[in-house]
Amino acid sequence: MHMKRLSTFLVAAALMAGTVGCVGGDGDDGGGESYTLTIDSTAGGAVTVDDMSVPGKATLTYDAGTVVDLIAAPSPDYRFVEWTGDVKTIAHINAASTTITMQGNYEVTANFEAILYSTYKLICDIPEVIVACEDTRIPVTLKTDQLGQLGYDGIQLQVKVYPRAGDVTIKLYFWSFKNGLYSNEFDLPADYNRTIYPLVYFSEPGEYTFTFSLIEAPYGSVIDDMTEYITVSVVEA
Repeated sequence: MHMKRLSTFLVAAALMAGTVGCVGGDGDDGGGESYTLTIDSTAGGAVTVDDMSVPGKATLTYDAGTVVDLIAAPSPDYRFVEWTGDVKTIAHINAASTTITMQGNYEVTANFEAILYSTYKLICDIPEVIVACEDTRIPVTLKTDQLGQLGYDGIQLQVKVYPRAGDVTIKLYFWSFKNGLYSNEFDLPADYNRTIYPLVYFSEPGEYTFTFSLIEAPYGSVIDDMTEYITVSVVEA
């Protein structure tokens, strides 16, 4: 009787050991860790994660060790600055296109900033006395007012004279214009300072208003309200 009980105990113990072994095996086969990646971005852009666009904030789940592709795509007139947050496994925090290796739960943000364009001002050195029916040299300076990161490509200077007491002839280099002009197309660097010296002829005494505008070439709209108004008084000869 004693041997029978001992035999039954050993069989039961063996079955229990087998059961424990089976549970442990199943855990090893399907119990790998997973982590969350929370992606966010500041104003001015969006993030692409493994070819999936994430315009706002989103949380994604990955197996441990997964290498995830990140691309920060700036909107027009913005640029990518850097990745911030849990960035210890990001390959290059200053690169718009990079990767992150999932070794924990991470929150990262793509940071963008506006690209600031320079602003400009136009200065006319008006003589104290302007006499009708005589050529008057009026220096005109276009210069950077507030320096930004970028200038403008493909622009024109537009000059209109209105209202006016009479006709105005503007002579510049080999060209002559009446009551206004459009310059040739040119590029305006961020840091700019140039003076031209046109001769201006007023046919009648009185007041004349000059409107100077920087416009998109060819003959397009005014760039960011870049317009200056200058009024001059002309006396009789």
